[in-house]
Amino acid sequence: MHLILTGATGTAGSAVLKHCLADPAITRLSILSRRPIPQADGHSKANVIIHPDFTSYPRELLSQLEGAKACIWALGISQTQVKKDEYVKADQTEKAMSLFAKVKGRTEKTLLALPQQSTDLSSLRIYNIRPGAIDPEGEILKTTPPSALERYGGMIIFPLLRTRMMKSFVIGTNPLAKTLIQIAKGDGEPIPAGKGVEYDGRVLRNTALRRMAGLDKD
Repeated sequence: MHLILTGATGTAGSAVLKHCLADPAITRLSILSRRPIPQADGHSKANVIIHPDFTSYPRELLSQLEGAKACIWALGISQTQVKKDEYVKADQTEKAMSLFAKVKGRTEKTLLALPQQSTDLSSLRIYNIRPGAIDPEGEILKTTPPSALERYGGMIIFPLLRTRMMKSFVIGTNPLAKTLIQIAKGDGEPIPAGKGVEYDGRVLRNTALRRMAGLDKD
């Protein structure tokens, strides 16, 4: 299976990269990145494509992605790290208070509409993922500068979130990565109805992700 991955230098993306490289079902991995990926060095199935502008996809780039069966898009940045215009460059009702939720909602709505826009896109099967706090579980492989949450989370925030009362709001990088890969290798059908599954099986909240990862029961 040929899979495309973005965001491989981030907290979630680096965990996805690790599990993709170890998964024998993934025989080819195309990694779109603005910078080199040391973790992929020496892996025959990994092809790191340095791509500085994610608003443009020239033909020579697209030719390297031909035959891909799935894409895990883990690229992103905290809204606290950039100016508003750059961050926008999301709540699907777009009525949320935070910029993050507004942009994510707008993006989700646009993605879900793509298969209906043309016959060329009709085969797309979109899943929008809404994890809670992503716990690096003591292992951060990312190469980008740490955010404030990552700097202080290990000492203050994540010990609290790991308690019995708060654990439903957090998911570790490893179970999250395994679940994303499980979905990517699936048949593209909607996720069965359940707590945390929305928009006809195409949007998965943290409760659904935890259940799919085997962390919680129904």
